[in-house]
This record gives sequence, structure tokens and C-alpha cells, in this order.
Amino acid sequence: MACQHPSGHHTNTGNADSVSPPPATDTMISTQDTVIAGKVASWSAFESFDGKYAWDTDLLEKEPLKQRFEALVGVKKEAFLKRLQVAPPIEVNDGWLYNEGTKPGAAGKEEAVIAIDMKRDIIYAGIAVNGNVSLFAEKKENVFPERVNNWKKKFSGQ
Repeated sequence: MACQHPSGHHTNTGNADSVSPPPATDTMISTQDTVIAGKVASWSAFESFDGKYAWDTDLLEKEPLKQRFEALVGVKKEAFLKRLQVAPPIEVNDGWLYNEGTKPGAAGKEEAVIAIDMKRDIIYAGIAVNGNVSLFAEKKENVFPERVNNWKKKFSGQ
């Protein structure tokens, strides 16, 4: 099987001082038995986060997550971070990264969740403020992962 050079490759001829290097990229994304060619900032470094704590890995400060997460949750970023202070180790399994947490002393009311489909390159997040849940997803995705839906159900009776 041969790979073709991605089309549309451009060389920047502008001021070299204003050019920053591109992030590490994967050029192939596999989905089931199909390979989709494309340029996606690499999630491969995130696979090593399994069993580690979000704060120890600087999870939300690493690209490709940092800027995309900030764009996804917007002004709720600080509230999200406060609700991830008490959290179990990150889980990475079958192309998914998952973590959830709570604000100290506020379990069941003040919580957050993040899930990343590293195969499809989609970030999902949820935040519970006083038991009221807001969910976020990239790419206009409206079907949330089962674990995020199960997390949300904890707040249904409040």
C-alpha cells in the first residue's frame, strides 16, 4: 500500500521571524478498516498519560489539547479547572482518553469530565456547577460518549 504526498502543501515565504514551527502531526487516521489521510496534531504523547494524574502531566497545557480545549469551553475554563482538582488517574484505552474530577468537598455538585476520541480527533467536556450540567463537543458533535452520558446521569435527580 502506497501513501501519497498530501496535496495543498504550501511553503511560507513571509517573514521568517513571524513563522512558528508546525506541531508534530500524524498524517494517517485509522477508522475501523478505512484509513483517512489528513493532518491532525498528534495525540500520540497523550497515550503515555494512562495511570497518571492530570496535574502531573499538565494535561490541559499540552497541544493539541490546550488551545482547542480553551476554544471549546471558553469562559468556563477556570470553573472546569477548579472541578478537576480531586481526580483519579487518567484512563487511556482503545484510542480514548478519559478523566473526571470534583471540586474539593463538593462531590456530586461541582464536577468536571473530559473525554478525547483520539482516533476521530474530537474533544468532549462537561462541567457541573451546583448540579447543573453543561456539555461541550467539537465539530458540532451531538452524540456524546457513553462515559460522558453516564457521568451526566449522576446529576439528573438534582
